[in-house]
Amino acid sequence: MKLKTREGDSKIFQIVQKVEGENIPSNGFVLLGLPDDRGVRLSKGRVGAKAGPDAIRKALYQMTLGVHGELEHQKLYDFGNIKPEKTQQKTYEKIAAVAASLLHHHCFPIILGGGHDLSFGSLSGFLKAHPDGGIVNIDTHLDCRPPEANGSFSSGSAFWQLFEKTHFKGKNFLEFGFQKHCNAKDHFQYLKNRGVRLVPFPGNFEGAFRPFAASHKAVAVSLDMDCVQASEAGGVSAPTPIGYSAREVLHFVQAAASHRHLKLFEIMEVNPKHDANGCTAKLAARLIFEILLS
Repeated sequence: MKLKTREGDSKIFQIVQKVEGENIPSNGFVLLGLPDDRGVRLSKGRVGAKAGPDAIRKALYQMTLGVHGELEHQKLYDFGNIKPEKTQQKTYEKIAAVAASLLHHHCFPIILGGGHDLSFGSLSGFLKAHPDGGIVNIDTHLDCRPPEANGSFSSGSAFWQLFEKTHFKGKNFLEFGFQKHCNAKDHFQYLKNRGVRLVPFPGNFEGAFRPFAASHKAVAVSLDMDCVQASEAGGVSAPTPIGYSAREVLHFVQAAASHRHLKLFEIMEVNPKHDANGCTAKLAARLIFEILLS
């Protein structure tokens, strides 16, 4: 990735420090890419999200440090991309180990997806560090689909896996923005039976998020970019004609970023293969900029 800037224009890539292997920093924001979209293919979605992490980085790195130099002294590290293993399960375990390690080192992971099933890895890592932590999913879909007949996992399986493979409790989960025509009755009932807080589209994000975050010492937010209407962010695995505007999602992220209990943020399913003018990746980068401002 060739990066350049004009004289006097300080850019984010100039403050990024690359880290890898065992060289995990203490404190600071850490970018972590998950370039894998096997789950999307199994969902019969549009493949291409495996290129999402690098597309988001490219857009983020070319942003300035702010008109007042707001990010000049921010600690921002890039852990690179986690190479997918031969099996999905091994990949999830690898992601979880890195995410948990970053959190134990008091870092703030910013996860770049990748298919949304990979969130099982990042969020189970979050739960290793914060066993009673709260998780918020901003998504058109409920993503609690059980495994396929051959035991593999589609991109809509992350939260089924969290419930079935960990000690995750429904009271610690907030599903926000799901759309009724995109989700099956059985999946809705699965989450309702576990006491999950379910807020359908359009909902009131701040009204749902603030009391939820206040009741947990640590919170992770998972944002699937397909919650944004396709006219503003069409570069996703499963575009939707009616969804949140880019401005609305920006406000959601600002509200989450302002809360001191937020410990992890992830953006999933950016698909550069279908991203006209790179607008979806640029929106994802803009949202991360808000996290960095916090």
